[in-house]
Amino acid sequence: MQGKIVYTLLIGLMAISACRKPYDPVIGEESRVGVLVVEGFINLTGVTEVRLSRTGFLDDSVVRHPDRGAIVQIEGENGDLINSLETAPGVYQTDTIALTKEVNYRIRIRDQENEEYLSDFVQLLITPPIEKLTWEEIDAGIDLKVSTDGALTNTSYFRWDFFEDYVFYTPFNSRLIFENDQVRRRNADEQVFRCFRNQRSTNILIGNTHGQSSSLIDDFYLKTIPRGSELLTERYSVLVEQTALSREAYMFWDLIRKNSEDLGDIFGTMPSELITNIQCISNANKQVIGFVEGGKKASKRIYINNNNLSREWVAKENIYGDCTPESVFIDEVNSPLIVFAGGMVPVDEIYSNATSLLIGYTYANPRCVDCTIRGSARPPMFWNENE
Repeated sequence: MQGKIVYTLLIGLMAISACRKPYDPVIGEESRVGVLVVEGFINLTGVTEVRLSRTGFLDDSVVRHPDRGAIVQIEGENGDLINSLETAPGVYQTDTIALTKEVNYRIRIRDQENEEYLSDFVQLLITPPIEKLTWEEIDAGIDLKVSTDGALTNTSYFRWDFFEDYVFYTPFNSRLIFENDQVRRRNADEQVFRCFRNQRSTNILIGNTHGQSSSLIDDFYLKTIPRGSELLTERYSVLVEQTALSREAYMFWDLIRKNSEDLGDIFGTMPSELITNIQCISNANKQVIGFVEGGKKASKRIYINNNNLSREWVAKENIYGDCTPESVFIDEVNSPLIVFAGGMVPVDEIYSNATSLLIGYTYANPRCVDCTIRGSARPPMFWNENE
């Protein structure tokens, strides 16, 4: 859930367990390495998603190894049993369902090695609403902050995740397509100049009001969008999810957060200190990492337009810094057919000033032209151009 930082930390913690040298097998399609990591939130209303993966090792370039082919079920103390389907490698989802708030639930997992894992029963916590989600323009960029509504609840502990979507452009607007050994004009629905891209938060964002008379957390800092970031090229959206945590879940994430802020000291915490509410019930010696939570999240979305800003905002990130247009002419030995068949993308026609005849094309590397390499030409379903 929290990306490479969390996994790197957990790998480090386990590497010193029992004073043994880590076994380092070859990782392939059929290999199952490392410790099972369970990321699950039992959703009171909607889809419950559980992500299973295996940790790599410290010198492993691939941090996540999706754990495929498992059987994942949601169990209620009242005897309810909800099955899930693997919708992507290592991602298991139930249908949209409504659970019973007064019932505690847990997750049961059986992997391809027939090992069985079981979480503790968890109470479904109702997260209070997000009171406000704000942005402030500062010299360094844009600060994003969130506030709880301060109502009395059954929890004092919170975690936030956010999901960003934004519009971006490639350097060159191609009006042409090379197709069936011919160059033709693009149709309107074939444009690849303006796209939408998304990303999610990777930092561990937690806060608490323990000892206070209310659950008010005001202007909790989420992130700074640095000035010149591609995110504010045109239009930007952020959806913040707020999750109420149990004290134990908060302690789990707090431990991960503290260690991830100082990766040089990741070995200072022994695996025995890493809290979890999941066990391997078929083999007590099997380690498992994660903390299953449950309940109903609160969320809020805002949009920011480039023209909302008081100062000019020009994307300065060097994503396309090496993009330069090239030209190829019809009468050259290295003809357009050879260039475009080799993967280059035509951008525009070149016409003779003297005769007005077509004499060649400008072109560029696909990544400098085709925005669908990094995003989607279609807006996300929720996207609102006017809100």
